[in-house]
Amino acid sequence: NDVDHGIGIDANATGASGSVKIITGDGLAIGIQGDQAAGIAARTNAGFMDITTGTGTVDITAGDGTFNAGFPGRSAGISATSTGGFVTVDNSLTLNIAAVNTQETVGILAGGQTSIASTNVTNKAAITTSNGDGIRASSYFFTNVTNKATINAGGDTVNGDGIDARNANTFGGWTDVEGTGDINITSGSGDGIVATNNFGSVLVGNFGVSGYTGKIDPNGGLGNGIKAYITNKDNFFQITVVQGGAISGDANNGIYAKTEGTGSVSVSQLADIGEDGNNVTTDGVFMQINNADDTNAITFTGGRSIYATDDGIEINTDGTGYVSVTFNNSGAGAAKMVAGDIGIDANILNKASTGFVSVNVGNGGVKTEIDAGREGIHAETIGLGDVSVTLASDVTIDPDDYGIFAKAPANIVAVTLGANDTIIVDDNEIAGNDAVNFGIYAESGRADNGGGTTVVVSAGSNFQMTVKDSSDGQADGATGIVAFGAN
Repeated sequence: NDVDHGIGIDANATGASGSVKIITGDGLAIGIQGDQAAGIAARTNAGFMDITTGTGTVDITAGDGTFNAGFPGRSAGISATSTGGFVTVDNSLTLNIAAVNTQETVGILAGGQTSIASTNVTNKAAITTSNGDGIRASSYFFTNVTNKATINAGGDTVNGDGIDARNANTFGGWTDVEGTGDINITSGSGDGIVATNNFGSVLVGNFGVSGYTGKIDPNGGLGNGIKAYITNKDNFFQITVVQGGAISGDANNGIYAKTEGTGSVSVSQLADIGEDGNNVTTDGVFMQINNADDTNAITFTGGRSIYATDDGIEINTDGTGYVSVTFNNSGAGAAKMVAGDIGIDANILNKASTGFVSVNVGNGGVKTEIDAGREGIHAETIGLGDVSVTLASDVTIDPDDYGIFAKAPANIVAVTLGANDTIIVDDNEIAGNDAVNFGIYAESGRADNGGGTTVVVSAGSNFQMTVKDSSDGQADGATGIVAFGAN
């Protein structure tokens, strides 16, 4: 039967400070056919909200698509909201939430709606939604989500994210997402995990030793694997992402981490992004500080493979702090980066910045490979700091135009290569001939270094460099090493 706005368990504390506590034992089964429905719905004003469920199921199936005014335009497995109290959901129910494609569906909807309210969600059972988020948690203080089970989220008219964790606080409370559960986006352009904050830190996988370890599989190259961002320019707290589970090539960006504020941005990559033959649509990792007043650093550390259609790793800061990229430097094993444009692209875009750009690749024990369309490594500042690129031994870089491009207008540029490193510049990597074919290009604009050297290029034993055009045998403008200093 079509039972619109039906609710399996309904608890509503209407008093000024009334609280709600719901505990269900194992074996609960709730089934509803209809729109604007909820398996469990609970509301308070200023009181606490606490929902703990045992095992069981909530199955909501689509109704006739006729909505009723005065009721939310969605169906939810569990809906727990409070205008003034803390909200806690500890779920072990399997949630299957479906509706007509004009209605939103949410697995767990949890929110504290005022300045003193925090939200805590722990999920231990599978969630499937047809047109919305698997878990949506919001607060005005601390927002914490821990997911330990598989989430299948999608949407034709609503872009369902696997986990959407939000925070509108003004106190400095964090948004944190942790877990081990896989996340699959089955339709639409939703992100695997999206975490945001108005004034506080954004953390994904920060408190676990191995990060968020669930595998993330977005849909059709439309959504990001992990998206962490801050939009408030006055937010001076950090973004920290620790990726511990593989992100499939069906992502747009594997990881997207950006702040408009003045805090640091840090990403640790502990699992593959993309797969051989299935590159993410844009960047493997995209990181940005978009605030000229930001004095903090932007840093990447990774030791697993990346397959991307655009850049493997793209990092830009408009601030004055430093940029640090470390790829496969931990000795964990071999790693390969495949990028359609630039393998590692690290930039300081602020002329007043005294920060440095540092790129370190390889661990000296096993093979590290960067196979890029245009440039293997691009490290540049337009500010006052120096630029360094350091390769350990057994690193191979294979692009079309530049093996390594390093440039600083006002300070020292240093390129250091280890033993058995190889740079192959092939003008045929990208179809068509051009006259840009450099193994290493290093340029410093510093006019005086007290009689010292402003550009240093050094290589270890058995270093090999090849500049060629495999299509016609003529690499126009081919140059092995250009080291250009203003003094």
